[in-house]
Amino acid sequence: MSKHSVPLIAVLFLASSLTACGSGAGSLPSSSSNAASALSVQTNVGSTGRKSAAGAKVATATTYPTYSQLFTANTPFHHTVSDLMNAGAAVQPSTVAANFWAEGIQALIPARQTGGAGPLYTVSSGDPGYTFSCPAYGTCDANGLVVHFPAGALAETGTDHHITSVDSVYLKGETDGWGGDGNPNQACNLNAGSPGTATCSWGGFFPFSGDGLSHGYSSGQAGGYALGLMDITAQELLQGHIDHAIGIDMSCLDDGGVYPSIVGRTSDAKCATLYPNLEPNAKYGSMIHLKSSVNVASLGYSPYCQVIVQALQTYGAYTASTNGKWGLALDFEYMNNYTNADNPWFNTIFPSMVAGGDGQGTGANFNFGSCLQRIPASDIEVIQISSNLPPA
Repeated sequence: MSKHSVPLIAVLFLASSLTACGSGAGSLPSSSSNAASALSVQTNVGSTGRKSAAGAKVATATTYPTYSQLFTANTPFHHTVSDLMNAGAAVQPSTVAANFWAEGIQALIPARQTGGAGPLYTVSSGDPGYTFSCPAYGTCDANGLVVHFPAGALAETGTDHHITSVDSVYLKGETDGWGGDGNPNQACNLNAGSPGTATCSWGGFFPFSGDGLSHGYSSGQAGGYALGLMDITAQELLQGHIDHAIGIDMSCLDDGGVYPSIVGRTSDAKCATLYPNLEPNAKYGSMIHLKSSVNVASLGYSPYCQVIVQALQTYGAYTASTNGKWGLALDFEYMNNYTNADNPWFNTIFPSMVAGGDGQGTGANFNFGSCLQRIPASDIEVIQISSNLPPA
């Protein structure tokens, strides 16, 4: 189902597909209002020629990109579960967690993912600009902005056609675009010009000076969070820690979104309709948390999966999207946004997961269970946080 935020009147009529889904080297502070500094990763992990979704090489770097800690401490994604509990978060009844986990863990094939998080392009000085428009559902808050992307950048090729600009040079913020159900006239098309045009079905702009949350129906995914705020990147796994909350998608959610999502949001795939036996269930904005009492090392995960599960315990995962039938999946960066010769997912991370028993296959045929498959429902809790965040 849709992973996008649109005006409430249009929410019920959208259908979409499954999503798949940093901090710099060393320890970054718990918040960062300096986006340029947060984007400057110091660890050199090799030359990485990033490419567009269609395979054209669009940029080179000496580090793998990382996107977290871009926003201020006003975002709950930068606070630990422990801090949020001290600020008034509440654990929901255990039946909610049991019903949510019963939706099932989806095995993702990242190279073939559709409706994924899409490429998150970091912007450099001189990258071309495109006037953003979102004609499908009214006027989104990114409409009319000149958004920059590296030359040759393209949206991902799945149904959702996501594309994201992480821009510390011009707009000082993140712009998320969403295509639209396979409609070629609404597929986040970038057309060259001075400036060019970027036409998407919908989208949102998140200034780095803010909290990375959509405060209306204007974002690239249904939960209403900046994609760079919650996606798991290769850089984070290679450095051995994820310093922010992550995103999680599922088959269905109950109506009535809660903070940090859009309060009262209508679910794109309602549990009451799809799985009436899984009620009550989580809502947009509910946090899924691995209980603090669980010994992560004892679960037997491969090293990179262990990093992800540790983030689930330390920061939690906020419900971000529904897919209508596919079970549970975490949000990862678009894994094809690298050259084939130097893809950290296919060349380093996935082989480690295979060796550790958390996946099978190689390269584009790698298949894994989202690093959730060893966790029983009894170790999961659903938390509703408070908008009264800890002091920055």
